Amino acid sequence: MPEPTPRAGEAAPARDTGAQPGLLRLALSWCRDWGGLLTVAMALYTAAFLSWLVFAHAGEVTVTRIADAFFIPVLPAAALLAGRASLHPALDGRTRSAWRIVGLGFLLWGMGDILWAYYELVLESEAFPSLADAAYLAGYPVMLVGLLLFPSAPRTGTERWKF
Repeated sequence: MPEPTPRAGEAAPARDTGAQPGLLRLALSWCRDWGGLLTVAMALYTAAFLSWLVFAHAGEVTVTRIADAFFIPVLPAAALLAGRASLHPALDGRTRSAWRIVGLGFLLWGMGDILWAYYELVLESEAFPSLADAAYLAGYPVMLVGLLLFPSAPRTGTERWKF
């Protein structure tokens, strides 16, 4: 017997398809390749760090050391994922270039984080001004160019001048 059609404003009755729940299915689909696994790992890593910041009662020196070390893998991971996106065959050349340049920006910021952590954690010296600042500053114009290369919807001449 066919199922009744829901009335306007009513939700359709749930069907038992025997499939996994939606959230679990989504999580498993993210873990099929290295890009999804890296994204999930970085999300869990960030959640652990934020939890530690909120709930740990550590001294200022410990917080500084953990915070300096935390960012070391994050930006290189972002650069890897941007590079991966730049290889997707469905993207046009301009979008692939934008992803490559954004990845370079992430790499520059990652270099800044690594240098900053080296100055503070290994040399135990003031990290400002330093080469870390040069890497951070170099990343901004690179990232800006990358972001501006992403395609946007066509606009009329008047729309271009509106904020």
